[in-house]
Amino acid sequence: LGLLLMVFSLTLLTPIVVATIYDEQTYAAFFLSFAITFSLGVLMWLPFSRQRAELRSRDGFLITVMFWVELALVGALPFVLSESLQLSITDAVFESMSGLTTTGATVITGLDLLPKSILYYRQQLQWLGGIGIVVIAVAIMPMLGVGGMQLYRAETPGPVKDNKLTPRITETAKALFFIYLGLTVACMLAYWLAGMTFFDAIGHSFSTVAIGGFSTHDASMGYFDGNTTIVGICVFFMIVSGLNFGLHYYAFVRKSLILLPHQIVRHSGLEIAAHRVTLGGIMSIEHPNLKRIVAASAVIVTFSFALSVPLHAQEADLTDESALLTALAQADPAESKRVERQLLALWNKSGSDAMDLLLERGRKALAADDTTAAIEHLTALTDHAPDFAEGWYARATAYYAAGLYGPAVADLETALRLNPNNYNAIIGLAALFETFNDPTRAYEAYQRAEAIHPNNDKVAKALERLKPEVEGKTL
Repeated sequence: LGLLLMVFSLTLLTPIVVATIYDEQTYAAFFLSFAITFSLGVLMWLPFSRQRAELRSRDGFLITVMFWVELALVGALPFVLSESLQLSITDAVFESMSGLTTTGATVITGLDLLPKSILYYRQQLQWLGGIGIVVIAVAIMPMLGVGGMQLYRAETPGPVKDNKLTPRITETAKALFFIYLGLTVACMLAYWLAGMTFFDAIGHSFSTVAIGGFSTHDASMGYFDGNTTIVGICVFFMIVSGLNFGLHYYAFVRKSLILLPHQIVRHSGLEIAAHRVTLGGIMSIEHPNLKRIVAASAVIVTFSFALSVPLHAQEADLTDESALLTALAQADPAESKRVERQLLALWNKSGSDAMDLLLERGRKALAADDTTAAIEHLTALTDHAPDFAEGWYARATAYYAAGLYGPAVADLETALRLNPNNYNAIIGLAALFETFNDPTRAYEAYQRAEAIHPNNDKVAKALERLKPEVEGKTL
């Protein structure tokens, strides 16, 4: 929690820059808020800074819930300390929580008269809530010796939380952030070219990509009522931002839009189109004006994403790993070998040349039967890359070769927690069950591996060998 607060405190510095640009006196409120938040974070983090820990799932959920409550409180500080607002603590916390949860409800009136730095800060709160400050922090935490996978799973909805876009959770968090940042910059430029001031373009891009509701004007998007291009841009970027980010990542990496007609997009698009035509038709009868029809589109997109698109977007995780796993389960024996090579190549990438070198050295030492050196190299790997599943699996293999079955089991469990689809780790666990004279659990583990990789010869032979013994015990 202390580390997360320290990360969030840095976001309180950007409104100071805005206050300086517009020569406003609010910089003191933001600087004091930064000092309080950063100091609290240091006081909470410093006593435990030397500890290196891998968070459990329940730790991740608990920290995430506590952090959002804590964040709403410290996020309210600028509203309380700013003399131009005169908000009560209750109203300030409400405004902060509304922004961070991208709810968009507000208790502040007279937005057009407020300092630009306050307006910017409100929009920034919503933007941070859209990507999830926890996801941003996860990209930093492993550098300080804290595993971030459980925080990422607690913060991220849908299947994307289990099938990472990249082999390391830090790289996954960075990929999500840069996709989000790229959409924001594109939206901002579009608004600016369509006629918004640069300040309004930044503020409304934050709100649009986060699919929230804050604005820099009391009239919200109605302030730009005469510009249908701006409303059309809003509709477009809300649709794009509401889609599964795994889809964006896949399209970027593959340089292909082939998955855009995918079921999650098609179904969401049909729902939006049907609702828009209905409301747009009614409004065109009552108000035969293009602006009204475009406004109907904006309303429908907002409510469609609030009620339906996130649900559809979470039904599938469109990543390279997911596609390869599906292909592996459906391929014939000859094709499965090619798919397996691709999948293992993906899993073996840590995202760091130094970590990849440690993995290579550990495996070379193991191939030379030097288990001591192998364990040393692979321990250095797991220490510096605690979210790299293949590192734990490789060290488990080294422990097994050294006859250290207890540590081998522990490492296999960690590898499977980070990557539940690692069939090699499941096979290793099954082999240990056989070593422990537990054929029933070994048979179950091999069956689990077979479900992922049906054409694995080792699994097929093991199931054939154990089946008579297990079925005999069952009878």
